[in-house]
Amino acid sequence: MPDWKQEISRLLENLWIDPPREAAIIEELSQHLEDRYEELLSGGSSEPEARRIAFEELKHSEIFRAMLPPTIRNSARSALPPAALPSGNLFSDFLRDLKFGLRSMNKTKAFSFFATLTLALGIGASTTIFTVVNTLLLHPLPARNPSQLVCLYTTDLKSQKQSGGQAAFSYLNLEDYRARNTVFSGLAGFSPAMVMTLTENTASERFFGQLVTQDYFETLGLTPAKGRFFLPEEIKSPGAAPVAVLSYNAWKIRFNSAADILGKTLVLNGTPFTIIGVASPGFIGISAVFGPDVWLPATMARQTLATPMQDVLRERGKPFFETVARLKPGISRNQAEASLQTLAAALRQQYPDANAGHTVSVQPITAALFSAQGGERGMVFVSTVLLVIAGLVLLIACSNVANLLMARALSRRQEIAVRLAIGASRARLLRQLLTESVLLGVSGGIAGLGVGYEGCRLLWSFRPPEVARNFVDPSWTAQCCSSPFFCRLLPVSFLELCRRCALRGPAWWTA
Repeated sequence: MPDWKQEISRLLENLWIDPPREAAIIEELSQHLEDRYEELLSGGSSEPEARRIAFEELKHSEIFRAMLPPTIRNSARSALPPAALPSGNLFSDFLRDLKFGLRSMNKTKAFSFFATLTLALGIGASTTIFTVVNTLLLHPLPARNPSQLVCLYTTDLKSQKQSGGQAAFSYLNLEDYRARNTVFSGLAGFSPAMVMTLTENTASERFFGQLVTQDYFETLGLTPAKGRFFLPEEIKSPGAAPVAVLSYNAWKIRFNSAADILGKTLVLNGTPFTIIGVASPGFIGISAVFGPDVWLPATMARQTLATPMQDVLRERGKPFFETVARLKPGISRNQAEASLQTLAAALRQQYPDANAGHTVSVQPITAALFSAQGGERGMVFVSTVLLVIAGLVLLIACSNVANLLMARALSRRQEIAVRLAIGASRARLLRQLLTESVLLGVSGGIAGLGVGYEGCRLLWSFRPPEVARNFVDPSWTAQCCSSPFFCRLLPVSFLELCRRCALRGPAWWTA
Protein backbone atom coordinates (compact mmCIF):
# COMPACT_ATOMS: atom_id res chain seq x y z
CA MET A 1 0.00 0.00 0.00
CA PRO A 2 1.54 3.39 -1.00
CA ASP A 3 2.40 5.85 1.76
CA TRP A 4 0.29 8.76 0.51
CA LYS A 5 0.93 10.95 3.52
CA GLN A 6 4.67 10.96 2.93
CA GLU A 7 4.20 11.85 -0.74
CA ILE A 8 1.86 14.73 0.10
CA SER A 9 4.25 15.98 2.83
CA ARG A 10 7.05 16.29 0.22
CA LEU A 11 4.69 18.21 -2.08
CA LEU A 12 3.83 20.74 0.64
CA GLU A 13 7.18 21.12 2.37
CA ASN A 14 8.22 24.34 0.48
CA LEU A 15 4.87 26.12 0.88
CA TRP A 16 5.34 27.16 4.54
CA ILE A 17 1.83 26.17 5.68
CA ASP A 18 0.96 26.23 9.41
CA PRO A 19 1.48 22.72 10.93
CA PRO A 20 -2.17 22.19 12.06
CA ARG A 21 -3.46 23.25 8.68
CA GLU A 22 -0.81 21.15 6.91
CA ALA A 23 -1.78 18.02 8.91
CA ALA A 24 -5.44 18.47 7.99
CA ILE A 25 -4.58 18.89 4.31
CA ILE A 26 -2.39 15.78 4.33
CA GLU A 27 -5.12 13.70 5.95
CA GLU A 28 -7.83 14.78 3.51
CA LEU A 29 -5.69 14.51 0.38
CA SER A 30 -4.33 11.09 1.35
CA GLN A 31 -7.88 9.79 1.58
CA HIS A 32 -8.63 11.27 -1.83
CA LEU A 33 -5.53 9.61 -3.33
CA GLU A 34 -6.43 6.28 -1.79
CA ASP A 35 -9.91 6.34 -3.32
CA ARG A 36 -8.58 7.26 -6.76
CA TYR A 37 -5.87 4.60 -6.51
CA GLU A 38 -8.41 1.89 -5.78
CA GLU A 39 -10.58 3.08 -8.65
CA LEU A 40 -7.67 2.84 -11.11
CA LEU A 41 -6.73 -0.63 -9.89
CA SER A 42 -10.28 -1.85 -10.39
CA GLY A 43 -10.18 -0.41 -13.89
CA GLY A 44 -7.27 -2.70 -14.83
CA SER A 45 -4.25 -0.39 -14.26
CA SER A 46 -1.09 -1.79 -12.71
CA GLU A 47 -0.03 -0.65 -9.24
CA PRO A 48 2.88 1.62 -10.36
CA GLU A 49 0.78 3.11 -13.14
CA ALA A 50 -2.22 3.69 -10.85
CA ARG A 51 0.04 5.33 -8.26
CA ARG A 52 1.64 7.68 -10.83
CA ILE A 53 -1.68 8.69 -12.43
CA ALA A 54 -3.37 9.35 -9.08
CA PHE A 55 -0.53 11.55 -7.85
CA GLU A 56 -0.22 13.55 -11.14
CA GLU A 57 -3.98 14.18 -11.20
CA LEU A 58 -3.84 15.45 -7.64
CA LYS A 59 -1.07 17.98 -8.33
CA HIS A 60 -2.98 19.61 -11.20
CA SER A 61 -6.49 19.33 -9.77
CA GLU A 62 -8.69 22.11 -8.41
CA ILE A 63 -9.11 20.07 -5.21
CA PHE A 64 -5.42 20.55 -4.38
CA ARG A 65 -5.55 24.34 -5.04
CA ALA A 66 -8.76 24.65 -2.97
CA MET A 67 -7.04 23.10 0.04
CA LEU A 68 -4.21 25.72 -0.01
CA PRO A 69 -4.40 29.01 1.94
CA PRO A 70 -5.59 32.02 -0.16
CA THR A 71 -2.16 33.81 -0.19
CA ILE A 72 -0.34 30.76 -1.54
CA ARG A 73 -3.13 30.02 -4.01
CA ASN A 74 -3.05 33.57 -5.49
CA SER A 75 0.74 33.67 -5.76
CA ALA A 76 0.74 30.33 -7.54
CA ARG A 77 -1.82 31.59 -10.09
CA SER A 78 0.07 34.87 -10.74
CA ALA A 79 3.54 33.35 -10.91
CA LEU A 80 5.73 34.71 -13.65
CA PRO A 81 6.84 32.35 -16.39
CA PRO A 82 10.36 30.97 -16.08
CA ALA A 83 13.21 32.76 -17.77
CA ALA A 84 13.87 31.90 -21.36
CA LEU A 85 16.49 29.25 -21.75
CA PRO A 86 19.39 29.65 -24.16
CA SER A 87 18.49 28.55 -27.66
CA GLY A 88 21.81 26.79 -28.17
CA ASN A 89 22.53 28.96 -31.22
CA LEU A 90 25.27 31.43 -30.31
CA PHE A 91 24.40 33.82 -33.13
CA SER A 92 20.69 34.03 -32.28
CA ASP A 93 21.46 34.47 -28.58
CA PHE A 94 23.88 37.27 -29.45
CA LEU A 95 21.28 38.97 -31.63
CA ARG A 96 18.77 38.78 -28.78
CA ASP A 97 21.29 40.32 -26.39
CA LEU A 98 22.12 42.96 -28.98
CA LYS A 99 18.47 43.95 -29.43
CA PHE A 100 17.98 44.17 -25.68
CA GLY A 101 21.14 46.29 -25.36
CA LEU A 102 19.95 48.68 -28.07
CA ARG A 103 16.57 49.04 -26.35
CA SER A 104 18.34 49.66 -23.06
CA MET A 105 20.52 52.38 -24.63
CA ASN A 106 17.42 53.95 -26.17
CA LYS A 107 15.68 54.08 -22.78
CA THR A 108 18.71 55.72 -21.12
CA LYS A 109 19.56 58.31 -23.76
CA ALA A 110 21.36 60.69 -21.41
CA PHE A 111 23.62 57.99 -20.00
CA SER A 112 24.37 56.57 -23.45
CA PHE A 113 25.14 60.04 -24.85
CA PHE A 114 27.57 61.04 -22.12
CA ALA A 115 29.30 57.64 -22.06
CA THR A 116 29.72 57.69 -25.85
CA LEU A 117 30.90 61.32 -25.78
CA THR A 118 33.48 60.58 -23.08
CA LEU A 119 34.86 57.63 -25.03
CA ALA A 120 34.83 59.62 -28.28
CA LEU A 121 36.87 62.45 -26.79
CA GLY A 122 39.42 60.07 -25.28
CA ILE A 123 39.76 57.92 -28.40
CA GLY A 124 39.70 60.97 -30.69
CA ALA A 125 42.49 62.74 -28.79
CA SER A 126 44.60 59.57 -28.73
CA THR A 127 43.99 58.97 -32.45
CA THR A 128 44.99 62.52 -33.31
CA ILE A 129 48.24 62.32 -31.35
CA PHE A 130 49.07 58.87 -32.67
CA THR A 131 48.43 60.05 -36.23
CA VAL A 132 50.97 62.84 -35.73
CA VAL A 133 53.52 60.38 -34.32
CA ASN A 134 52.78 57.88 -37.09
CA THR A 135 53.22 60.54 -39.77
CA LEU A 136 56.36 62.21 -38.44
CA LEU A 137 58.19 59.38 -36.68
CA LEU A 138 56.99 55.92 -37.68
CA HIS A 139 56.46 56.42 -41.42
CA PRO A 140 58.17 59.69 -42.37
CA LEU A 141 59.46 58.46 -45.73
CA PRO A 142 57.16 56.62 -48.18
CA ALA A 143 60.05 54.87 -49.90
CA ARG A 144 60.69 51.22 -50.74
CA ASN A 145 62.39 49.36 -47.86
CA PRO A 146 63.45 52.48 -45.91
CA SER A 147 65.46 50.35 -43.48
CA GLN A 148 68.08 49.94 -46.26
CA LEU A 149 68.48 53.71 -46.69
CA VAL A 150 71.30 55.66 -45.04
CA CYS A 151 72.70 59.18 -45.29
CA LEU A 152 76.35 60.20 -45.57
CA TYR A 153 78.10 63.13 -43.89
CA THR A 154 81.50 64.73 -44.14
CA THR A 155 83.11 64.52 -40.68
CA ASP A 156 86.28 65.72 -39.04
CA LEU A 157 89.02 63.11 -39.09
CA LYS A 158 90.44 63.99 -35.66
CA SER A 159 87.27 64.23 -33.60
CA GLN A 160 85.22 61.76 -35.66
CA LYS A 161 82.25 63.99 -34.94
CA GLN A 162 79.93 65.43 -37.51
CA SER A 163 81.00 68.90 -38.48
CA GLY A 164 78.14 71.36 -38.53
CA GLY A 165 79.75 73.58 -41.18
CA GLN A 166 80.88 70.79 -43.50
CA ALA A 167 78.21 68.16 -43.13
CA ALA A 168 77.36 68.22 -46.81
CA PHE A 169 79.33 66.98 -49.84
CA SER A 170 80.64 68.85 -52.80
CA TYR A 171 79.30 67.72 -56.14
CA LEU A 172 82.65 66.38 -57.35
CA ASN A 173 83.31 64.41 -54.15
CA LEU A 174 79.79 63.03 -54.31
CA GLU A 175 80.34 61.83 -57.88
CA ASP A 176 83.60 60.13 -56.86
CA TYR A 177 81.92 58.29 -54.00
CA ARG A 178 79.07 57.28 -56.27
CA ALA A 179 81.40 55.90 -58.94
CA ARG A 180 83.93 54.13 -56.67
CA ASN A 181 81.86 52.62 -53.84
CA THR A 182 81.05 48.91 -53.74
CA VAL A 183 78.59 48.88 -50.82
CA PHE A 184 75.64 50.84 -52.21
CA SER A 185 73.17 49.88 -54.90
CA GLY A 186 72.35 53.56 -55.33
CA LEU A 187 73.80 56.87 -54.13
CA ALA A 188 72.39 60.32 -54.83
CA GLY A 189 72.62 63.88 -53.60
CA PHE A 190 70.04 66.57 -52.97
CA SER A 191 70.22 70.23 -52.09
CA PRO A 192 68.21 72.00 -49.39
CA ALA A 193 64.74 73.19 -50.42
CA MET A 194 65.39 76.64 -51.92
CA VAL A 195 63.07 79.54 -52.56
CA MET A 196 62.64 80.20 -56.29
CA THR A 197 60.52 82.59 -58.28
CA LEU A 198 57.83 81.09 -60.50
CA THR A 199 56.83 83.45 -63.30
CA GLU A 200 53.51 82.92 -65.06
CA ASN A 201 52.43 85.53 -67.58
CA THR A 202 53.14 88.77 -65.71
CA ALA A 203 52.62 87.39 -62.20
CA SER A 204 55.30 85.98 -59.92
CA GLU A 205 55.02 83.76 -56.88
CA ARG A 206 57.22 81.90 -54.45
CA PHE A 207 58.06 78.32 -55.39
CA PHE A 208 60.29 75.88 -53.50
CA GLY A 209 62.72 73.86 -55.58
CA GLN A 210 65.38 71.24 -54.94
CA LEU A 211 68.34 70.15 -57.05
CA VAL A 212 68.94 66.40 -57.14
CA THR A 213 71.66 64.29 -58.70
CA GLN A 214 71.49 61.18 -60.81
CA ASP A 215 69.49 58.21 -59.46
CA TYR A 216 67.78 60.24 -56.71
CA PHE A 217 64.30 58.81 -57.29
CA GLU A 218 65.64 55.37 -58.25
CA THR A 219 67.68 55.14 -55.02
CA LEU A 220 64.54 55.82 -52.99
CA GLY A 221 62.58 53.27 -55.00
CA LEU A 222 59.78 55.62 -56.01
CA THR A 223 57.30 55.33 -58.87
CA PRO A 224 55.95 58.48 -60.56
CA ALA A 225 52.25 59.25 -60.28
CA LYS A 226 52.36 60.67 -63.82
CA GLY A 227 55.02 60.78 -66.49
CA ARG A 228 58.59 59.78 -65.63
CA PHE A 229 61.67 60.78 -63.67
CA PHE A 230 65.02 62.04 -64.98
CA LEU A 231 66.92 59.98 -67.54
CA PRO A 232 70.69 59.45 -67.11
CA GLU A 233 71.49 61.24 -70.37
CA GLU A 234 69.46 64.26 -69.24
CA ILE A 235 71.68 65.03 -66.26
CA LYS A 236 75.16 64.31 -67.60
CA SER A 237 76.04 67.67 -69.11
CA PRO A 238 75.56 70.96 -67.18
CA GLY A 239 72.62 72.95 -68.48
CA ALA A 240 71.66 70.36 -71.09
CA ALA A 241 68.28 69.28 -69.66
CA PRO A 242 65.87 71.97 -68.37
CA VAL A 243 63.32 69.42 -67.12
CA ALA A 244 61.38 69.25 -63.86
CA VAL A 245 59.41 66.81 -61.69
CA LEU A 246 56.49 68.28 -59.74
CA SER A 247 55.55 67.17 -56.25
CA TYR A 248 52.15 65.50 -55.99
CA ASN A 249 50.76 68.24 -53.72
CA ALA A 250 51.95 71.01 -56.03
CA TRP A 251 50.26 69.30 -58.97
CA LYS A 252 47.09 68.74 -56.96
CA ILE A 253 46.82 72.12 -55.21
CA ARG A 254 48.72 74.62 -57.37
CA PHE A 255 47.72 73.16 -60.74
CA ASN A 256 44.34 71.66 -59.73
CA SER A 257 45.36 68.12 -60.77
CA ALA A 258 45.54 69.18 -64.41
CA ALA A 259 45.45 66.12 -66.66
CA ASP A 260 47.62 67.87 -69.28
CA ILE A 261 50.36 68.90 -66.85
CA LEU A 262 53.04 66.90 -68.67
CA GLY A 263 54.84 69.02 -71.23
CA LYS A 264 53.89 72.34 -69.66
CA THR A 265 56.59 74.91 -69.00
CA LEU A 266 57.58 76.39 -65.63
CA VAL A 267 59.68 79.54 -65.63
CA LEU A 268 61.83 79.29 -62.47
CA ASN A 269 64.33 82.05 -61.71
CA GLY A 270 63.99 83.15 -65.30
CA THR A 271 64.75 79.72 -66.81
CA PRO A 272 62.00 77.68 -68.53
CA PHE A 273 61.68 74.04 -67.41
CA THR A 274 59.52 71.37 -69.03
CA ILE A 275 57.45 69.23 -66.64
CA ILE A 276 58.16 65.55 -67.37
CA GLY A 277 56.57 63.88 -64.34
CA VAL A 278 54.72 64.06 -61.02
CA ALA A 279 56.16 62.40 -57.91
CA SER A 280 54.28 59.73 -55.98
CA PRO A 281 51.64 60.77 -53.42
CA GLY A 282 52.94 61.52 -49.93
CA PHE A 283 56.54 62.07 -50.99
CA ILE A 284 57.95 65.48 -50.01
CA GLY A 285 61.65 64.65 -50.22
CA ILE A 286 64.15 63.58 -47.55
CA SER A 287 62.37 65.53 -44.85
CA ALA A 288 59.80 64.56 -42.26
CA VAL A 289 57.94 67.88 -42.34
CA PHE A 290 58.69 70.27 -45.21
CA GLY A 291 59.48 69.58 -48.86
CA PRO A 292 59.84 71.30 -52.24
CA ASP A 293 57.30 71.94 -54.97
CA VAL A 294 59.59 70.79 -57.75
CA TRP A 295 62.75 68.78 -58.28
CA LEU A 296 65.33 69.92 -60.85
CA PRO A 297 68.48 68.23 -62.16
CA ALA A 298 71.64 69.17 -60.29
CA THR A 299 73.22 69.98 -63.64
CA MET A 300 70.93 73.04 -63.82
CA ALA A 301 72.62 74.64 -60.80
CA ARG A 302 74.15 77.49 -62.78
CA GLN A 303 70.71 78.51 -64.15
CA THR A 304 68.89 78.38 -60.81
CA LEU A 305 71.31 79.26 -58.00
CA ALA A 306 72.51 82.66 -56.88
CA THR A 307 75.80 83.95 -58.28
CA PRO A 308 78.07 82.85 -55.37
CA MET A 309 76.88 79.23 -55.71
CA GLN A 310 76.69 78.89 -59.47
CA ASP A 311 80.02 77.05 -59.65
CA VAL A 312 79.11 74.26 -57.15
CA LEU A 313 79.42 71.69 -59.95
CA ARG A 314 83.07 72.59 -60.53
CA GLU A 315 84.40 73.50 -57.08
CA ARG A 316 85.43 70.49 -54.95
CA GLY A 317 85.72 72.67 -51.88
CA LYS A 318 82.10 73.85 -51.89
CA PRO A 319 79.88 71.44 -49.89
CA PHE A 320 76.28 71.78 -51.03
CA PHE A 321 74.62 68.40 -51.45
CA GLU A 322 73.30 66.12 -48.75
CA THR A 323 73.44 62.44 -49.58
CA VAL A 324 71.13 59.43 -49.50
CA ALA A 325 72.24 55.89 -50.33
CA ARG A 326 70.76 52.39 -50.38
CA LEU A 327 72.78 49.56 -48.86
CA LYS A 328 73.33 46.44 -50.89
CA PRO A 329 71.76 43.28 -49.45
CA GLY A 330 73.92 41.81 -46.67
CA ILE A 331 75.90 45.03 -46.11
CA SER A 332 75.62 46.65 -42.67
CA ARG A 333 76.02 50.32 -41.90
CA ASN A 334 79.36 49.73 -40.15
CA GLN A 335 80.72 47.82 -43.14
CA ALA A 336 79.64 50.60 -45.47
CA GLU A 337 81.29 53.22 -43.28
CA ALA A 338 84.59 51.31 -43.17
CA SER A 339 84.60 50.98 -46.96
CA LEU A 340 83.86 54.67 -47.50
CA GLN A 341 86.53 55.77 -45.07
CA THR A 342 89.03 53.94 -47.27
CA LEU A 343 87.73 55.93 -50.24
CA ALA A 344 87.93 59.12 -48.16
CA ALA A 345 91.60 58.43 -47.44
CA ALA A 346 92.24 58.05 -51.16
CA LEU A 347 90.48 61.34 -51.90
CA ARG A 348 92.50 63.12 -49.19
CA GLN A 349 95.68 62.05 -50.92
CA GLN A 350 94.35 62.91 -54.38
CA TYR A 351 92.80 66.28 -53.44
CA PRO A 352 94.54 67.43 -50.25
CA ASP A 353 93.42 71.04 -50.49
CA ALA A 354 89.68 70.29 -50.51
CA ASN A 355 89.62 67.11 -48.39
CA ALA A 356 92.35 67.60 -45.79
CA GLY A 357 91.23 66.30 -42.38
CA HIS A 358 87.91 64.99 -43.64
CA THR A 359 86.42 61.54 -43.64
CA VAL A 360 82.93 60.06 -44.04
CA SER A 361 80.34 58.79 -41.57
CA VAL A 362 77.28 56.70 -42.43
CA GLN A 363 74.15 57.51 -40.42
CA PRO A 364 70.58 56.17 -40.42
CA ILE A 365 68.26 57.96 -42.83
CA THR A 366 66.46 59.53 -39.86
CA ALA A 367 69.45 61.79 -39.29
CA ALA A 368 68.60 63.55 -42.57
CA LEU A 369 64.82 63.30 -42.09
CA PHE A 370 64.86 65.12 -38.76
CA SER A 371 67.86 67.39 -39.24
CA ALA A 372 65.63 70.47 -39.50
CA GLN A 373 63.66 69.48 -36.36
CA GLY A 374 66.58 69.19 -33.96
CA GLY A 375 67.51 65.58 -34.69
CA GLU A 376 65.95 62.20 -34.17
CA ARG A 377 66.38 62.15 -30.38
CA GLY A 378 64.37 65.32 -29.96
CA MET A 379 61.58 63.94 -32.16
CA VAL A 380 61.52 60.64 -30.26
CA PHE A 381 61.38 62.48 -26.92
CA VAL A 382 58.54 64.76 -28.02
CA SER A 383 56.65 61.82 -29.56
CA THR A 384 57.03 59.77 -26.39
CA VAL A 385 55.69 62.62 -24.27
CA LEU A 386 52.72 63.02 -26.64
CA LEU A 387 51.95 59.29 -26.53
CA VAL A 388 52.10 59.28 -22.71
CA ILE A 389 49.69 62.22 -22.63
CA ALA A 390 47.39 60.42 -25.09
CA GLY A 391 47.47 57.30 -22.93
CA LEU A 392 46.59 59.30 -19.81
CA VAL A 393 43.71 61.02 -21.61
CA LEU A 394 42.35 57.66 -22.77
CA LEU A 395 42.77 56.20 -19.27
CA ILE A 396 40.84 59.10 -17.72
CA ALA A 397 38.08 58.68 -20.30
CA CYS A 398 37.81 54.94 -19.61
CA SER A 399 37.73 55.50 -15.82
CA ASN A 400 34.94 58.07 -16.22
CA VAL A 401 32.89 55.63 -18.28
CA ALA A 402 33.54 52.92 -15.67
CA ASN A 403 32.18 55.24 -12.98
CA LEU A 404 29.09 55.91 -15.08
CA LEU A 405 28.55 52.17 -15.54
CA MET A 406 28.89 51.55 -11.79
CA ALA A 407 26.37 54.28 -11.02
CA ARG A 408 23.96 52.80 -13.54
CA ALA A 409 24.48 49.30 -12.09
CA LEU A 410 23.27 50.55 -8.69
CA SER A 411 20.08 51.83 -10.29
CA ARG A 412 19.52 48.45 -11.98
CA ARG A 413 19.66 46.33 -8.82
CA GLN A 414 15.90 45.79 -8.82
CA GLU A 415 15.92 44.78 -12.50
CA ILE A 416 18.74 42.29 -11.93
CA ALA A 417 17.03 40.89 -8.84
CA VAL A 418 13.80 40.31 -10.78
CA ARG A 419 15.67 38.59 -13.61
CA LEU A 420 17.43 36.33 -11.13
CA ALA A 421 14.10 35.53 -9.48
CA ILE A 422 12.49 34.40 -12.71
CA GLY A 423 15.35 32.03 -13.47
CA ALA A 424 18.14 33.94 -15.23
CA SER A 425 21.59 32.59 -14.42
CA ARG A 426 24.52 34.78 -13.40
CA ALA A 427 26.36 33.86 -16.58
CA ARG A 428 23.34 34.97 -18.62
CA LEU A 429 23.25 38.34 -16.85
CA LEU A 430 27.00 38.77 -17.25
CA ARG A 431 26.75 38.09 -20.99
CA GLN A 432 24.01 40.68 -21.36
CA LEU A 433 25.97 43.32 -19.41
CA LEU A 434 29.07 42.61 -21.51
CA THR A 435 27.02 42.99 -24.69
CA GLU A 436 25.77 46.38 -23.51
CA SER A 437 29.35 47.46 -22.68
CA VAL A 438 30.55 46.34 -26.11
CA LEU A 439 27.79 48.40 -27.74
CA LEU A 440 28.93 51.47 -25.81
CA GLY A 441 32.54 50.78 -26.76
CA VAL A 442 31.73 50.36 -30.45
CA SER A 443 29.64 53.52 -30.57
CA GLY A 444 32.35 55.43 -28.69
CA GLY A 445 35.01 54.05 -31.02
CA ILE A 446 33.12 55.07 -34.16
CA ALA A 447 32.52 58.54 -32.75
CA GLY A 448 36.17 58.66 -31.64
CA LEU A 449 37.40 57.98 -35.16
CA GLY A 450 35.30 60.90 -36.37
CA VAL A 451 36.68 63.15 -33.61
CA GLY A 452 40.22 62.02 -34.44
CA TYR A 453 39.75 62.70 -38.14
CA GLU A 454 38.37 66.17 -37.52
CA GLY A 455 41.09 66.78 -34.92
CA CYS A 456 43.79 65.98 -37.47
CA ARG A 457 42.13 68.24 -40.02
CA LEU A 458 41.99 71.03 -37.44
CA LEU A 459 45.64 70.53 -36.49
CA TRP A 460 46.80 70.53 -40.11
CA SER A 461 44.67 73.60 -40.86
CA PHE A 462 47.15 75.72 -38.89
CA ARG A 463 49.68 75.34 -41.70
CA PRO A 464 50.34 78.67 -43.45
CA PRO A 465 48.15 78.63 -46.59
CA GLU A 466 50.94 79.82 -48.89
CA VAL A 467 53.13 76.79 -48.03
CA ALA A 468 50.41 74.26 -47.15
CA ARG A 469 51.31 72.09 -50.14
CA ASN A 470 54.91 71.80 -48.87
CA PHE A 471 54.04 70.28 -45.52
CA VAL A 472 53.59 66.58 -44.85
CA ASP A 473 50.05 65.23 -45.01
CA PRO A 474 48.69 63.09 -42.15
CA SER A 475 49.19 59.36 -42.60
CA TRP A 476 45.74 57.83 -42.02
CA THR A 477 46.56 54.14 -42.55
CA ALA A 478 48.97 51.55 -41.27
CA GLN A 479 50.93 49.15 -43.46
CA CYS A 480 52.06 45.64 -42.57
CA CYS A 481 54.75 43.77 -44.44
CA SER A 482 52.84 40.51 -44.16
CA SER A 483 49.48 41.72 -45.44
CA PRO A 484 49.63 45.23 -46.91
CA PHE A 485 46.16 44.97 -48.49
CA PHE A 486 44.52 44.12 -45.17
CA CYS A 487 46.37 46.82 -43.24
CA ARG A 488 45.44 49.50 -45.75
CA LEU A 489 41.82 48.89 -44.72
CA LEU A 490 42.64 49.67 -41.09
CA PRO A 491 42.81 53.09 -39.44
CA VAL A 492 45.93 54.13 -37.59
CA SER A 493 46.37 51.48 -34.93
CA PHE A 494 48.90 49.75 -32.76
CA LEU A 495 50.00 47.57 -35.69
CA GLU A 496 52.73 50.20 -35.98
CA LEU A 497 54.31 48.88 -32.79
CA CYS A 498 54.81 45.43 -34.32
CA ARG A 499 58.40 44.74 -35.26
CA ARG A 500 57.32 42.92 -38.43
CA CYS A 501 55.75 46.17 -39.62
CA ALA A 502 58.83 48.09 -38.58
CA LEU A 503 61.04 46.00 -40.89
CA ARG A 504 59.42 47.91 -43.74
CA GLY A 505 58.73 51.00 -41.74
CA PRO A 506 60.96 52.86 -39.27
CA ALA A 507 64.53 52.54 -40.43
CA TRP A 508 66.14 52.91 -37.00
CA TRP A 509 64.76 49.54 -35.80
CA THR A 510 67.00 47.66 -38.16
CA ALA A 511 69.72 50.20 -39.02
